[in-house]
Amino acid sequence: MSQSELEGLHKIWVQAYKNAWHVPWSSANSLYTFPTAEGGHEYPLPSGVLTQALLQHVDQCMRHEDVVKKNMLAQLALTLTEWHCNSFTDLIDKMELWD
Repeated sequence: MSQSELEGLHKIWVQAYKNAWHVPWSSANSLYTFPTAEGGHEYPLPSGVLTQALLQHVDQCMRHEDVVKKNMLAQLALTLTEWHCNSFTDLIDKMELWD
């Protein structure tokens, strides 16, 4: 999914929250996206839901000693090499710097 597709999905997602709460579309999106500690509802957004689904899928793939697990580990090793990382934690740290 491209960044522009994710942004479009985000807009539709927030509009759905507004529709559910019968709030005008012109109201601020921050009411739904800000954390509850900052006065928002902190509703889940598409990127979080997609990330959670992906992590659950990866977890399921890694549960058994089979070809799927070997392929997942090989792909992780290749990704670490491509991004010049020494560990999965390093890769996560680099990802935080991406747009």
